[in-house]
Amino acid sequence: MNLFKINFRTSVIAVILASLFSVSLVSQAAADGITWTSRTPAADNDWQSVTYGNGLFVAVSNNLVGNISNQVMTSPDGITWTARTSAANNYWISVAYGNGLFVAVSVTGTGNRVMTSGVIGLTARTAAAATAEAARVAAAEAARVAAANAEAARKAKEQKELMEILALIPSIGELTLSLGETTKSLYSTKCVKGKTTKYVKSGAKCPKGYVKKK
Repeated sequence: MNLFKINFRTSVIAVILASLFSVSLVSQAAADGITWTSRTPAADNDWQSVTYGNGLFVAVSNNLVGNISNQVMTSPDGITWTARTSAANNYWISVAYGNGLFVAVSVTGTGNRVMTSGVIGLTARTAAAATAEAARVAAAEAARVAAANAEAARKAKEQKELMEILALIPSIGELTLSLGETTKSLYSTKCVKGKTTKYVKSGAKCPKGYVKKK
């Protein structure tokens, strides 16, 4: 009885392995580009190019008479296709995938002969971020230099004004001395009272208590 069970289990395992091996051979044969199966596209267009990336098949069409809503079709397995809207009603001839981005090109259109789909690749995003950061740093540095130059100009102006004021001091002293000399010339009579000296006009008498000196 035990021997029968062992033989039965062995037979079942052999059948399962044979089935898996058969399926594997069929899958390999179907994926060798020799055996093909017809599939239904999203629209009966003039499909020009197909690519695969990020788990998705993408095809583009050059049907100029069609609507932009069916110039692109996508499929997760290559069997079931869904129409997608293109960026413009152009003659799309090729599509490719790389760096997280699908890119299609056209031979018609003005300024719109390239369309992309997906997240821009890390390299592009890093380059854009680096460019933006460099521009920000450059702008900040330019602002800092401008502020420093303005401060230096302000200090130079203040220094110049101070020097101009200081240059006037001897002239003020000379003016005071000149006014003093004029006073002496107007009040030429010298009157002395102890250590105090006063000047009065020529011919005038000295104040009380003062003695005229020559």
